[in-house]
Amino acid sequence: MITARLGATLLLLVACSAGASTSVEEFPDEGRDHLSAGDPVPEYGTNPPTSGAHAPVWSRCGVHEEPIPDVVQVHDLEHGVVVVQHDPDLPEDDETALRDLAAVLDSHVIIAPRPGLPAPVVATAWTVMLRLDGADTEAIIEFWEDHAQKAPEQRPCPIENP
Repeated sequence: MITARLGATLLLLVACSAGASTSVEEFPDEGRDHLSAGDPVPEYGTNPPTSGAHAPVWSRCGVHEEPIPDVVQVHDLEHGVVVVQHDPDLPEDDETALRDLAAVLDSHVIIAPRPGLPAPVVATAWTVMLRLDGADTEAIIEFWEDHAQKAPEQRPCPIENP
């Protein structure tokens, strides 16, 4: 159930939602080892990755203007963050809806562009993925409610790069 704190902002976001399939895919856990300096970047079994070996650093939560390296975002996933990535050429209305969504959810969410996605918008959490045809904020909120802070390590969501 959507929490009351989302209020009027949620109504605006739902109005901007695009229709899409909302089937959550589950993937095998690829482990959660920390990489050392000089280790090769792993080949992940999914695009974007949903688990696996990763950098010892993670990224801040919120909206990013640049893609987040796979080895960094996997560390975010391990800490219970939901990473919502979008095609860099996503229509402006959809991108605005995603940015607004980050402010509404305000914890354990990252919004970032990513070229080469298998769908225009993809949400990931530890070992799960949701592919969307656009900024279906209702589906993303449901995914966030089901998966945020439900990963191997529970950590506060960093608001600055650690």
